[in-house]
Amino acid sequence: MKRSIKVIAVLVLALFLGAGSAMALGIEYQEINPGTTGMPSYTPGVDLGFFIWTNDTRTEWHIRWSGQYRDEALSGTYDGVSGDTFSGAITLENNVFGSIASFKFESHGSGVGDWITEISDENALFQGWVNTHEDGIDFSIENVELPAYVGFDLLYNGSEANAAPITYFGACNEVLYDFVGADGDFKIAAPVPEPATMLLLGAGLIGLGAVSRKKFIKK
Repeated sequence: MKRSIKVIAVLVLALFLGAGSAMALGIEYQEINPGTTGMPSYTPGVDLGFFIWTNDTRTEWHIRWSGQYRDEALSGTYDGVSGDTFSGAITLENNVFGSIASFKFESHGSGVGDWITEISDENALFQGWVNTHEDGIDFSIENVELPAYVGFDLLYNGSEANAAPITYFGACNEVLYDFVGADGDFKIAAPVPEPATMLLLGAGLIGLGAVSRKKFIKK
């Protein structure tokens, strides 16, 4: 019995050491655990802010940013049209990007446009300019090991001081992050382990303990 306990302890220790050796998001990322999934309800061009949602296993992710019309005296002007600029970075901890794609990206001339750059398997940068519409990013992640997180470093570059948006998550428009100033860093746990995977791991540990106990009784 003692031997089986030692074996299990070694396995648990190996898991912790493996997780600790992987990339970790810095302390500036506030950990948030929203409880809702599914696309939030919002009106592009009317509701100002970032809107984020994912699937139940937190492996498929969607980001949208919605702007509002700005008087030219209060916001940046590009080609005679005023609007807001949203930008940021996505950082994966213990995961890699499976896919990443833009949503409604367009060019606005004079070197001003929407873009996303995947600078590594775990990091991507983006920028989107909007007026009375929305832009966004859709991406999937592939788990390497648990625990795992998706980090968001979001920026709002509108020049109107009181227009910093709120970030919403999930089907109930849950407030995920209220901007302080003009930027926010937070991380969300992902992916959620599948029940079948957890049952398989548990069954394996139980079986290992049973075999060790049987050998102990024979002795």
